[in-house]
Amino acid sequence: MAHAENYKLNGAVGVLRHNERKINDNVQSRKNECIDSSRTGLNYNLAPERCSKVLKDHIRKVCEDNGVRLNNRKDLNIMSSWVITAPKPLLEQYPDRQKEFFECCYEFLCERYGKEFVLSSMVHLDETTPHMHFEFIPVGYDRKNDRLTVSSKFTVTRTDLRTFHQDLERYIKASMNINLPILNKATAEGNKSIDELKRQSATKRLQEATEKASKIVSEAQNRVNDIRAELVDLEPLRAEYKAKKAYISKCAEKSKASVFYPEEAKVTKRGFIHKKKFVTVPLEMWESRYIAVHEKEILKSATNAFEESVEAFCNDNSHQNIKSLNEEISNLRNDKSMLINENIRLKKELQKSMEKHKKVKSAIMRMPLEIIERFSRELKKEGLNLTQAPKVDKGIVKKN
Repeated sequence: MAHAENYKLNGAVGVLRHNERKINDNVQSRKNECIDSSRTGLNYNLAPERCSKVLKDHIRKVCEDNGVRLNNRKDLNIMSSWVITAPKPLLEQYPDRQKEFFECCYEFLCERYGKEFVLSSMVHLDETTPHMHFEFIPVGYDRKNDRLTVSSKFTVTRTDLRTFHQDLERYIKASMNINLPILNKATAEGNKSIDELKRQSATKRLQEATEKASKIVSEAQNRVNDIRAELVDLEPLRAEYKAKKAYISKCAEKSKASVFYPEEAKVTKRGFIHKKKFVTVPLEMWESRYIAVHEKEILKSATNAFEESVEAFCNDNSHQNIKSLNEEISNLRNDKSMLINENIRLKKELQKSMEKHKKVKSAIMRMPLEIIERFSRELKKEGLNLTQAPKVDKGIVKKN
């Protein structure tokens, strides 16, 4: 597909500097976030070098050499631009003929607008889709003054825009012997501006990124819920572990040997000749001490095994997955915030465009009748007609 734009001097200088991406162009930042700087070296220019580094001097020299009138007006569009994007079938079916395609488009544009008036023809391979920026001086024939003049209204006309894609498609078919759909849904509705197409592209990327982020968040949340469910199942085991650990501690206290007799112990002497001392303790105390001594080691061994299992869990993939998922969710939240901000910015740009459209429409409706009639005559020359005649009241055109 392809789309056209016109530029005044200051805008033309900035566009050429951006498209040619020279190392010493002093451009601090690029608006287009899709540029991959590691691939910028793959870009190439099909047009010859300009005779002067100063754009205005180059255009003046070209006009003098070719007998073209160059008006000294600040509002003059001194540069027009076509952006031609490589069709998807070309990239999928004929990837090795990509350069041939852009060379064919360059020849077509040179024949259509004049090779001597070409300013630049940069092919960009460092963005999402390969495309070519063809910039040229819009030189057309002024029938009223019978001369060639720099003016986009004589060059990139409505007829030119209406027939451009069909003509390019036929030219490519004849030159490359392949059918490529240059005329698609976007171009069938008419030529659209670069900013409008970028807004559509950004909106589409925003929608795709939002859907992708939602899917990842959903999957991550499901995985977190599964792991949390596993952790909930471990709660009874954790409680049992704490109880047994406390019991071991109590057993250790009871099983400690002491040189002193407990308060409940009784010392008695037995024997007729040689009296011997005997210590008597309550049965419950003896059984408690006996059980504590034997169970302590058993429970201690079981507790150590449980602690080893817990440590293994902390070192296995499940624990690492929880940590990774938490980081992933945090990153997705940041991405979501960025996407929301981008969506707000795109809505503001759309609102500004709509306000400009309303102002232009309002200005046209306030024009004097003679200007409207003159505008109508110009449209008829281009093969077009006003679809509805405005009502007239005291020389002022009012909206129906």
